[in-house]
Amino acid sequence: MATSASPPTTRLRPRSSWRRWACAFASSTATAATPRRAAHTCDLGTDGYNLKLSQARAAAVADWLVAHGIARDRLEVRGYGITQPKLPNDSEEHRALNRRIEFRRLTP
Repeated sequence: MATSASPPTTRLRPRSSWRRWACAFASSTATAATPRRAAHTCDLGTDGYNLKLSQARAAAVADWLVAHGIARDRLEVRGYGITQPKLPNDSEEHRALNRRIEFRRLTP
């Protein structure tokens, strides 16, 4: 499950639909599975900058979930920077779609 993130910030948008997805995903995940917050960026900026930005975005989502009752030990956070684009970074529209947060269920 993915949702787009705004360009370069870790500020979470108050009306973003990702909050509904995140809560439903984290609360419905079986205790044997670990939900992962994976964040991605577009290709603007250096690789190092984008990796740090994506890690900070994923951590911001995890912090929000913890603040809303999800146990931190049930969360895995991963930032991928520009390494896994969904689309080529050849237009602003594609770059916007590559700036995203994904929720993945990891099984033991």
